Amino acid sequence: MNDHERMEEEDTQATKILSKHISDLNTRSPDALHIVNDDFNHVPRALAGFKLYQHVTCHTRNNKTLDLCIQLAPLGNSDHHLVLLRPRYTPLARREPPVKKTVLVWTADAWETLRASLECTDWSVFVNSSQDMSELADTVCCYINFCIETAIPTKTIKVYSNNKPWVTKDIKQILNRKKIAFQNKRDIDIKSIHKEVRATIRQGKESYRRKIEKYFKNNDMRKVWQGMNLMGGCKGKKGNNCVEGDEGYANDLNKYYARFDHDDFVQEREECKNALFESILHNREIIVINESAVRKAMLALKPNKAAGPDGVKPSVLKKCVMQLSSIMCEIFNMSFKGFKVPK
Repeated sequence: MNDHERMEEEDTQATKILSKHISDLNTRSPDALHIVNDDFNHVPRALAGFKLYQHVTCHTRNNKTLDLCIQLAPLGNSDHHLVLLRPRYTPLARREPPVKKTVLVWTADAWETLRASLECTDWSVFVNSSQDMSELADTVCCYINFCIETAIPTKTIKVYSNNKPWVTKDIKQILNRKKIAFQNKRDIDIKSIHKEVRATIRQGKESYRRKIEKYFKNNDMRKVWQGMNLMGGCKGKKGNNCVEGDEGYANDLNKYYARFDHDDFVQEREECKNALFESILHNREIIVINESAVRKAMLALKPNKAAGPDGVKPSVLKKCVMQLSSIMCEIFNMSFKGFKVPK
């Protein structure tokens, strides 16, 4: 007997054993839940005489389905099965749907357009038409944001929850080609594209590693920790600031923290404040700054910082310093002269 005949005989014996076990289970408890789950090569011959349902419908090796999960068919004319199988693990892309965001595209041409729109602005119109310093500051900030909206183009991007920092546009294009080849069942293309995907991902990881090492060399710890968190998939935990308790508990806390406040010094504080303010008005020395000092302060801004309450990005103040220094100098001098901060 050669090897081929021996393998056929072993397959036949295994098929008979499997058929016998399934038949015994159906005879012993015909209405119970029976599940057959394993990696079979010739199992259809063993299940030919049984009314079972196959959950795995796609090919797992070339044009064959080897990894089977079989159970009893629906009872009678029922339109549903005895059990619904679903993976225990849900991919992150399904748990968290993609988010669409509108971002500004800060190109070189867009910066030039923004500078041109600010350059041709007559700032004296804002100064003469404003009633006070707060109105002037608010009007100028709103106008700067208006120029940003009109000069800087926008685009809508889709952010996936399972995005990796080293996954570039080229890698996504190759992955899309692999999906198309898998849907069309082109096995030869799948193998070649899979090799290309692995090589491209390896190059992307290597490029991202060099990028993080560059941050180390430049001593930019902020970018380093951001990159490490992205690589490790760490996300900041949202703190729960809710405290359980009733009104009596809140009153007890107030009484505890205010246990030393027996006297009311509101009137004394107001008198001291008014006296200091009067002395400053009589003996004050008006501070005056020039545009060069304002430009120096604006150039020292960090462009990656978030915008303040006025909504103007620090990167705009830094890159449009020549166009904004005059009006900013006017606002600062008005603030120093009136001893007030714009609201």
